[in-house]
Amino acid sequence: MPRRNSLRGLASKISGLFRRGKKEEEPVTAALPPVEEEEKGKLTLMDRIDTIAYSWFGELGAKLAKFFNLDEALAMAGIETYPTIYATRMLFFTVAAACISYFYMVLGLYYASSLAMQLFVVLSAIIIPVAVFTGFLAYPSIKASTRSSAMEHELPFMAAYLTTVAKGRVTIVRAFERLANIDILPAAVREARRILRDIRLFGKDPLTAMEENAMNHPNRRYRDFILGYTSTVRSGGDIIHYLTSKTEGLFEARAAVVKSIADRIAMLTEAYVIVAVIMGLGFYIFFSVSSITPGGKPASLTNFLLFAYVFLPMFSLFMLLAISALQPKTSLPMPEPYKALVFSIPAGILVAALGLYLTGSWKALIGAEQPTKESISGVLMSITLGLIILSGPPAVYYSVVAYTSKGVEEYVASFLRDMVEVRKTGLSPERCIIHVAERDYGRLTPAIRDLAKLLSWGFPFTRAVRTIVGRVRNWFARVALTFLVDAVDVGGGSVETLEALARFTFALSEFEKELASKLKPYVIMPYFGAIMNAVATIMVIGFTSETFKVSPSALPISMETIVLYFTLSMLLNSWIMGLVAGRISGKHLAAGFTHAIILVVIVYAAIVVLIMKFIAFA
Repeated sequence: MPRRNSLRGLASKISGLFRRGKKEEEPVTAALPPVEEEEKGKLTLMDRIDTIAYSWFGELGAKLAKFFNLDEALAMAGIETYPTIYATRMLFFTVAAACISYFYMVLGLYYASSLAMQLFVVLSAIIIPVAVFTGFLAYPSIKASTRSSAMEHELPFMAAYLTTVAKGRVTIVRAFERLANIDILPAAVREARRILRDIRLFGKDPLTAMEENAMNHPNRRYRDFILGYTSTVRSGGDIIHYLTSKTEGLFEARAAVVKSIADRIAMLTEAYVIVAVIMGLGFYIFFSVSSITPGGKPASLTNFLLFAYVFLPMFSLFMLLAISALQPKTSLPMPEPYKALVFSIPAGILVAALGLYLTGSWKALIGAEQPTKESISGVLMSITLGLIILSGPPAVYYSVVAYTSKGVEEYVASFLRDMVEVRKTGLSPERCIIHVAERDYGRLTPAIRDLAKLLSWGFPFTRAVRTIVGRVRNWFARVALTFLVDAVDVGGGSVETLEALARFTFALSEFEKELASKLKPYVIMPYFGAIMNAVATIMVIGFTSETFKVSPSALPISMETIVLYFTLSMLLNSWIMGLVAGRISGKHLAAGFTHAIILVVIVYAAIVVLIMKFIAFA
């Protein structure tokens, strides 16, 4: 009996240790892929494919992994897959694509009637497996580039956070544990969880885990920052001084990055204007003249439709993706405008269809009858109303949300500076916030005063701040207030810690403001392009049609048809140009819906006025 009681006591102590350690190991478990209870012990589809691939191509996969240096490539990309397994997976999908392509080639050669079609089938069958193989080889490089870019934007915030908590005499492991729970910095969180996983699960010492993580990271500044820290610790240097000086250096580098981002977006915007305006205008003029020239080929209209309704929209979408990739990922998800699209898209289509039906212009749009001046006006008015209805609700939602968070970065920095000055008098951090809440901080004032109320009612500091953080719709403000929680929690809210946080926050807010000011002048360029296209093209069509009135030959395409398809393409492309303008000005695509509405209205008004003035219909 005594032995049984002792065993029970030992078991309870062990279970107690596990219960106490559960909270500390949350960042580690978060770094591992989630596994459902019913799925434990079961192989996924990819596991089964990897098993078959390894059994077929194991030896060849090992040689390919060594030849292409997949070990280093996968480590840099953060892809936690054994290199030989990845190589065998690549071979498996390449062989599968080759088999499918071969079957497709046999069928194509059997049914193809012309030599050109047979050649196309053979080339497609060759290109598809090569593209699959190349895609697998390029994927680690793409992931590594994404990983580096994400860390490039977040590294100054990560360095500022580590410096702030280090002033509170917190160990680096504890600092990474707290950093691993700040989900608002996803790239930094992923690296912190990887380091903690190596420490907790693989038994590595903290400095070794940090060094290995840095050596396998594609971002050079991150490598220098982490390796410099470990070197300072090993040599017995001043860690606080290193972190402070390195963070200030990263801020200087951040200023250069902001300038570089602005220059790249400016270059893309200029290229977009050149293609969409200069080349677009040239093609508009060429197609309009060739379509209405006596003896011209109607095929020129088909080429124009491909250019105006396929190439230009695709090019605009490509520019949207490119600008989005360049801009810093410092924005919170804003789902409300996109949820509004669920209702506004059907409403816009319904309004446009109803307008086409009521005006009877739908027949002219689909080519069932010859367009007239009235039918052209009906088509343009219906499409314009449809685009406005489609863009209206998302634009309103975004404007409301953006208004509440505009300029909050500067107010957060002012709030922290004021809090530091009051803290120097000896008041507690809670009393400091209650005291400064009487001041005006613009759109941040309601949140600060609600925070002061919670603290005055006796709420714990951490709970009160995190309650308010959830209500703030600005990414930068959330980061600063989250840092404030840890600065008070681990550092006691000392003057030195809060002063460092305020200084870093002010510098980062200046960078955000500088980037916005540099990009602001380029917002006007899509406006210039859309209006110039509409005005110049309508004038050229009008002057050309007047010139050919004296010709005895009949025109291959009626003037009304040319005007209908040209003006409709201008209207649709101006709407897409508005989205590009919004993406340049804001951190969300939803910012473009307001610009799209303005551009559509301007271009519609310009088209109506110019058609009345320069074009005489039969």
